[in-house]
Amino acid sequence: MMPSFRDQLIHQLQCEGAFTETGARELTDAAIGEGIEAYPGELALLRTIVRTARVAVRNRDFAAIEQALINHASDDAAARAETKR
Repeated sequence: MMPSFRDQLIHQLQCEGAFTETGARELTDAAIGEGIEAYPGELALLRTIVRTARVAVRNRDFAAIEQALINHASDDAAARAETKR
């Protein structure tokens, strides 16, 4: 039996070394479980990180990807906290 899309995504995130198993599961569940933006501008924020990653990969600037992921995690957490208020 072929793994589900969710399991494949979790595996890919872990293989890239960007996330622990728990982090990969949380990110995947948040991405495919909500179906709508968790806060206004979430989709735009995700599109920005994807564009940044594409350029950084082309230039083999993996430090830029790592920094973009760190910045995204911080911005995302702040936006989610603000939305819960």
